[in-house]
Amino acid sequence: MYTEDKIENFSKLFNYLPFGVAFLRIDGYTLNFNQKASQIFEKSEKELERKSVTELFPLSKKRKLNLFIKTSFASKSSCSSVFQRVKGGRDQFIRIVTTFHPLNFEKKGLLLIFEDVTKEILLQQRHQEVEKRLSDVGHDLKTPLTNIKLFAQLLKKLSEKNDDSEFELYLSKIDAQSDKLTMLINDFLDFAKGKDKARC
Repeated sequence: MYTEDKIENFSKLFNYLPFGVAFLRIDGYTLNFNQKASQIFEKSEKELERKSVTELFPLSKKRKLNLFIKTSFASKSSCSSVFQRVKGGRDQFIRIVTTFHPLNFEKKGLLLIFEDVTKEILLQQRHQEVEKRLSDVGHDLKTPLTNIKLFAQLLKKLSEKNDDSEFELYLSKIDAQSDKLTMLINDFLDFAKGKDKARC
């Protein structure tokens, strides 16, 4: 059986870990946070001690976090989820992983692992935004090009009826160049969707 003193000794060892760690009692209050957790939440270890984890997140996230913790206790297995909060006027995203395994203290509480994944999430969001803009640009180019090609084909049919070979030659060039531009735009759209194809 693990006493609070033993957990305190474990928490000193956890200060050397590159991620935040806290012990959560079954009543939802923390016993200890390591130094990395206090850096993530920008609070001293003393300020964090014996607090509810939900106090560290905005009101709008408390319900989701409470449900996550209850699910972790009920499932008696590791759970992971990302929670958003505001830090210094900016969004901060924290991945929380719960586990019973390292200390095997099912009846005592949970071990919480915190990782600041803000850069990773913001990079994903930026990537999605760029992907959407590239896709929009590609579609904006494709629509007028399709119309140019259609009108060139109509004029070509008219020129064939009038037997105007010079006019037909220029229209054939417009049509061929439209095909090349269509292929380039399709490649651009594939690239924007992450389907980059190697061409020989």
